Amino acid sequence: MLYLMRHGHTAANARAEIHGWNDDPLDDVGLEQALALGSLFDGAALAAVYASPLQRAWQTAEPIAAVAHVDVVHDQALMDRDYGPWTGHPRTDVQAEFGTIDAAPGVEPWSEFSERVVVAVEGVLARHDGLPVAIVGHDAVNQAYLERLFPDRWPGPHAIPQRNGCWNRLDRAGSSWELAVLDALPGDGRLP
Repeated sequence: MLYLMRHGHTAANARAEIHGWNDDPLDDVGLEQALALGSLFDGAALAAVYASPLQRAWQTAEPIAAVAHVDVVHDQALMDRDYGPWTGHPRTDVQAEFGTIDAAPGVEPWSEFSERVVVAVEGVLARHDGLPVAIVGHDAVNQAYLERLFPDRWPGPHAIPQRNGCWNRLDRAGSSWELAVLDALPGDGRLP
């Protein structure tokens, strides 16, 4: 079983700015979301909790790791996509100028980013040999892995909903994966 989570809310989210490799912390809403995720996963048997080293991700991961009685493992390969010179810019401004974020010069190519994420997630899964693990990252990280597993499920690239503080559950079904929960929030009434 694999849980993919998106970090909690930040001030940059409130301003609709591109996060990228900016190392901004959770705001008060994000801290509440992180605590809610920790409460939701209290009692879940997680073998490990991995997170991007960016503080918005590891701050979200800490309450989950605390209830699982494990340490947060920081993995550089789980960092957000590198948006280069557009980091910190309003998303709508970049899209207006270039049509898409992908077309903006200096942005980490989606294919390279996606491959980085897939290799990292597959490595985490291999290290824990089928045991339940949680990965706390970024919307782009979750989208990259889910797009790779389910390429025909969404209408276009980067269309998978991933709200701040959400969680997704993937269950192993033989040699493939089943998406059991998508973009759930702790208050949705779903159990991990």
